[in-house]
Amino acid sequence: MNLNTFVDELVNIISTKIDEDESVVRYDAIKNNNTKLHGVIIKRKDDNVSPTIYLDSYYEKFIYESNLENIADEVIHSARIHRKDISIDTVEFEKFEIVKEELYAKIIGKDNNEELLKSVPYRTFMNLAIVVYYDASRWCGMNASVLVKREHMKMWNVDEDSLIDLAINNSYEKNGYSITGIQEIIPIEMRDNEVNAIPMYVMTNKTKLYGAICMVFSEVLKEFCKKNNSDIYIIPSSIHEVIIVLKDDSMINADINEMIASVNDNELDREDILSYNGYIFSRENGYEMI
Repeated sequence: MNLNTFVDELVNIISTKIDEDESVVRYDAIKNNNTKLHGVIIKRKDDNVSPTIYLDSYYEKFIYESNLENIADEVIHSARIHRKDISIDTVEFEKFEIVKEELYAKIIGKDNNEELLKSVPYRTFMNLAIVVYYDASRWCGMNASVLVKREHMKMWNVDEDSLIDLAINNSYEKNGYSITGIQEIIPIEMRDNEVNAIPMYVMTNKTKLYGAICMVFSEVLKEFCKKNNSDIYIIPSSIHEVIIVLKDDSMINADINEMIASVNDNELDREDILSYNGYIFSRENGYEMI
């Protein structure tokens, strides 16, 4: 049984097990880098919002256990538990003067997100795209966000540039940034000669969630370059952080991109990949893509 058939059959079984005031629908979501997740929403009649339960990991379990009935019971239980954690005031969400305080920016790859970018406001940044999300943590009591789409922008009666400027400013003012020497992060016993020999720094925000947006803070990078009397390489580690390396003429650009590709393909989940290119940030000329 393939994944699509599994989801369809699971939805049918769930529909026979839920209460009369509940309904179940299939919901597939396109995430970063065209990653498709398959899920269901089990909604009570009077609820204005319900959690999505993604089924991809359940499919892996089904391959070994082959018991749809048990999995259906687990999904229903999970939906009801997570439902208690969500209390979203949709009327409040419609008011821009309220939601604008919780709008933030994140940065994703542009080429791998063509389908996603058709439905959201964004700003091109080299081969990347700056998009906007709403931080719904205060409603859910956990890390939760809503990607801002064009229909939200229309509902709030705000233009694209103003929305993105606001989100970037919130990201800078509220989530801030940190630049930490990698030697301070990696335990001594795990360091190799390269880590010890080359000064490297991790740049992210205080939440360490979508922290790669800090690479757009050009004034911060200029100050860092001035302090270290050097231009820098920006190496995309993931959508959550980037690595800064002081520019060294002995480093070969092709080797940098080859290293990035190796990490992306072997160590990151597809959804966390930012770019297959490194960047040079110059004190005089700003950004240049490798």
